[in-house]
Amino acid sequence: MAMQPNNRFKKLLMAPLLAVALTGGAAAPAQAQIPSALPYIGQKEPQDPLPIDGTWRIRENNELIIIDRGHAYAVDGWVHTVIFRIMPRQVVMADLRERADGTIEGRDLPLMAPITMIPIDDYTLQVTARGLIPITYHLELVEAGEVLQPEAPDQDDSWFSSDDSRDDRRNESKDESWFPADEDG
Repeated sequence: MAMQPNNRFKKLLMAPLLAVALTGGAAAPAQAQIPSALPYIGQKEPQDPLPIDGTWRIRENNELIIIDRGHAYAVDGWVHTVIFRIMPRQVVMADLRERADGTIEGRDLPLMAPITMIPIDDYTLQVTARGLIPITYHLELVEAGEVLQPEAPDQDDSWFSSDDSRDDRRNESKDESWFPADEDG
């Protein structure tokens, strides 16, 4: 006696659920296998400083970015859209410019969309990406102003070679960790 197509379909759907139940739960989460094709900060030309330059946390995924002279780049990196891995120092926002009304416009590179940043208060920016599927997310200020970042021997460091105070701070802390040590420790 042949099975009806409807029963075959039900069994096909039930097989993965049964496998999860028999193994005691879901398998470990998949790791991103494809490095993103985003540029590194050393490959972008610095622009004018912005009032929002500093370290920001993306509220929705709890990841840190540095906004510095017209571009934002990842601090630790993260998985984007399940399969792409954004690496540290890869640019995630580019061509950021302040408008006369105080908003910031630019491009979100992973989302491939133009963005507008609106200050909600002194510590929060609302970012709206106007892509195929409009997305809104929030940036929360961690540290304002210039931020020391690690050396990346495999990447072009011309971004960090301007004649400003960052050079002195970077040279003083060569071969140290990403962030300065606490005064207690």
